[in-house]
Amino acid sequence: QGQGQFLQKNLTTEEGQRIYEKHFHNHDDMVFLHICSTKDPRCDQGHFGPQFMTFHRSLLLKYELALLSVEPETGAMPYWNMAYDAVDGKYRNDTEKYFFSDNYIGSFYGTGPNHEVENGLFANWPVAQYSSLRFGSGSALATQDGKENQCIIDEWFVPKACECNSSSCPTYLRDASHQWCSSVVARYPQDPNGQMMMQSDGTAMNPDGQGGTWEIVFSE
Repeated sequence: QGQGQFLQKNLTTEEGQRIYEKHFHNHDDMVFLHICSTKDPRCDQGHFGPQFMTFHRSLLLKYELALLSVEPETGAMPYWNMAYDAVDGKYRNDTEKYFFSDNYIGSFYGTGPNHEVENGLFANWPVAQYSSLRFGSGSALATQDGKENQCIIDEWFVPKACECNSSSCPTYLRDASHQWCSSVVARYPQDPNGQMMMQSDGTAMNPDGQGGTWEIVFSE
């Protein structure tokens, strides 16, 4: 299944559909569709209500069909029971079966200098760079599958560039700028510059940051 996801990451939707037919969709295209659900001017269309279940089931089905178009032998999208890896979960201290390990998705806290995830099956997984030609009004995503996407056409989401010492800093597919520019996935608990939910008065719901990975507290 890992190889299928690498193909989803590295082939555009158009390239993939020529090879694997209509259900193939690029990984970052689907990441952006998830972002769009949060940026609707009316309100968040994918979270904080009964639509959470239907929206995410639809998105996961789209992702599963894309994965199976590449690797049908996988059978279905693998299911993760997060309770097993939560605090006091039966795999939490199991070095072989713990999800956040070399065997699976890499360390729970990124081990790189900027908390990059450097181990596991998806070590140094790249974060896409934003441009209007790739994700905005000039992109194929704006009318993908013959449907107009208002979020893409009107560019409801244009991320901020990273903070860096160069005159031209990269702009990654993240919902917040960072003092450090990580080109790969990072996990940083209580990241003060990370994605934070805002309250109606404009203040942060979690002023200490909620941009990274927090310890999972979950039961079956």
